[in-house]
Amino acid sequence: VMDILHETRGAIAWTTLNRPQARNAMTFAMYEGLVEQAQRIGPDPAIRAWVITGAGGKAFAAGTDIGQFTEFKTGQDALDYEVRIDRVLTAIEDCPKP
Repeated sequence: VMDILHETRGAIAWTTLNRPQARNAMTFAMYEGLVEQAQRIGPDPAIRAWVITGAGGKAFAAGTDIGQFTEFKTGQDALDYEVRIDRVLTAIEDCPKP
């Protein structure tokens, strides 16, 4: 099962965070999937809107899956995480699709 799903229905791109067992807590790969989708649909004139939703009906997204933080060994790891999140949020914010 994929943790993030992308599909296009007509002129609408849909992204579903697909980890309902974890209240859609985001993995680093899921964050990268959002960046890739933003970059793909942004310049596509056939796409008029982008919907990001969470699977399972209990949560949109619980934030970052904190289990990934166990891999952090230095303060730089935490700083690199913040840079990554900033890059992801910027990609979403800069996507011209509502």
